[in-house]
Amino acid sequence: MTTLSLSPLVYDVEGFFTAEEAEALITHGMEDLERSPIMNDYGVRENGDETRTSSTTFFYDSIVTRNLKVRGANLTRLPSPSFAEHVQLVRYEHGQLFRKHLDYFEYKKFLGKATEQGQYNGYKVWCDAVGEMLRTSPPELANPSVLPGGELFPRFKNLTWELTFLQVFREMKPNYFDAIGMSDWAEWLDESIEMKAEYVMESLLNGFSGILVDIIDAWEETTKIRGTDAMLPKLEANGVSHYFRWIRWAKDRIAQLGDKAPENVQPTGIDYPSFTLDFQHDLMSYILTDYENVTLSDELEAYLTAHAHEDDSLVQGARDHFELFELAVEVWTKRAGPDLFQYTIPTKIQHADPNRFLTLFLYLNDVEEGGETVFPLSKERLVTDIERSGMNECSKGLAVPPLKLHAALFYSQRGENELDPMSLHGGCPPAKGVKFGANLFMWNMDAQEGGIAVRSYEHGATNEEAAEDTEKEQSDA
Repeated sequence: MTTLSLSPLVYDVEGFFTAEEAEALITHGMEDLERSPIMNDYGVRENGDETRTSSTTFFYDSIVTRNLKVRGANLTRLPSPSFAEHVQLVRYEHGQLFRKHLDYFEYKKFLGKATEQGQYNGYKVWCDAVGEMLRTSPPELANPSVLPGGELFPRFKNLTWELTFLQVFREMKPNYFDAIGMSDWAEWLDESIEMKAEYVMESLLNGFSGILVDIIDAWEETTKIRGTDAMLPKLEANGVSHYFRWIRWAKDRIAQLGDKAPENVQPTGIDYPSFTLDFQHDLMSYILTDYENVTLSDELEAYLTAHAHEDDSLVQGARDHFELFELAVEVWTKRAGPDLFQYTIPTKIQHADPNRFLTLFLYLNDVEEGGETVFPLSKERLVTDIERSGMNECSKGLAVPPLKLHAALFYSQRGENELDPMSLHGGCPPAKGVKFGANLFMWNMDAQEGGIAVRSYEHGATNEEAAEDTEKEQSDA
């Protein structure tokens, strides 16, 4: 493995798969290739437009694809091959492309009310912590501009500082918004800075997810003071965080017990744990039955009275009522067998939404010219002076050439389970020849379960509908 970029994190991988496996993927997938679809803003599949003109198909499990998933999990240190989606084959003929996009899904968040303003609150924590560090123990040879009284010294709710902070961000990352198709934000921010408008930082952080770490990165690059992003508060885990973790624990425990696990919690049983709405409905029904004559907290009683029979009511309630998660564990354990399933709720966990975590893209053949994978926000360069018809982003950032039997490994999330918009990338068109590649999309949990979670919670789908939508959507990204 060779590191190609640190932001986004991109590696070149060699020796991961064989020429025979590459040939098998191309041969077996050729007859099923179709025009690559896209997802619109409402989550509906549409025929590909000019932003994506390639062809694609995906494979059900076979000896070849299972081996790739096992090796992929081992390479990336993920717990199980089930964290990988079905292998996807893509073909780019002369001039075909896939313009800049992100591999992760931007569905609803599962954090509670206390964290809805989390990014702006995190900004305050960062200002206070970095300011205290610069007052009491500044780095040696620190530029006077970052010390108290300097223009780059963090001061929460100080208009002059905030506008300077944002101006540094615009100067250090001038193409940030354009590269992700948000040029309107760039215009708004530039106008706001010029007009010395108030509340710009608060509006930006509350309206644009994940941008704070990139603004801080620009400040760190300017001041040469690194590592201050570690002073940001961690995402606050809540009942949903624990619910996701508990389901994964229960599934693992059932697998560990094997035939000793009761029939009703076996994978074909009515109480087998999953991320689906049907499982939520069952748990809520058990809670209403078991606690019909039990006094609960006033807030939880009010919530159950108003929402108990709605779709997604358990997850939505657990966001702000931890007690609801605890009841869900109790009612399931009662039916699964307390002697076999004793779950200890951890005192502290890291919140993580179900989503894609990284991508391993396999280059199956050599391309005579073109066909690069481009990361337009990276400052690294392997190839320069690239011009590709219909895709000007190929001339920006890191362009990884499609070398046969190599792979590009890149992360869609940062180390703290935060989505990384710097992972924006695209597939440049071949200028000569045809490009074949294969995607291994890997999640931060079981890929199928995670896909069902985000699809069912977003659209209110049943188990079967969510599973079907997930399979289709995973092939579309």
